[in-house]
Amino acid sequence: MAIRIDAFEDIEFEIPTGKDKFVTISLPPMDCWSPNQVQAMNEGLAKLRTTDVLNAASLQVAERELAELQKQGALDEGAVDEALARINKFSHLINVSPNNNPVELNRYFLKFFNDTKAKTDAIDKLLPRYISEIAKEWEKLSGVKPGESEGSTTSSSETQE
Repeated sequence: MAIRIDAFEDIEFEIPTGKDKFVTISLPPMDCWSPNQVQAMNEGLAKLRTTDVLNAASLQVAERELAELQKQGALDEGAVDEALARINKFSHLINVSPNNNPVELNRYFLKFFNDTKAKTDAIDKLLPRYISEIAKEWEKLSGVKPGESEGSTTSSSETQE
């Protein structure tokens, strides 16, 4: 007798695209990602990490330039403003990277599974609170907690040495 394994159903959310307009996005349960999907997500995040490293290096250069300008005493306001603008730009890019920001990581996942222009545009416009609410519901409806393994026990067993 064979045991039938049913396909899982995607979890759907309706998100706003404008006043009284919505688009439906679909997400597989968190424990139903294929190995190919996981690999593709990891590769995409690795590319973003490379960008993060470049942004961090650019931030350090701008911070050193600002420190050097301040050491000189007679500050060129234009040069200081330009260095501060670059510091703000690279700090922002680092802070909104999916590798550094849980909300943006969830946005990355939403866009990974919903890659049409209409859906990614709607996802890009979602406020962090909406992203967090979707993530909570997605976790709850998936029936798993990210980072926890299935079938673990609450007590440890003795080991022989």
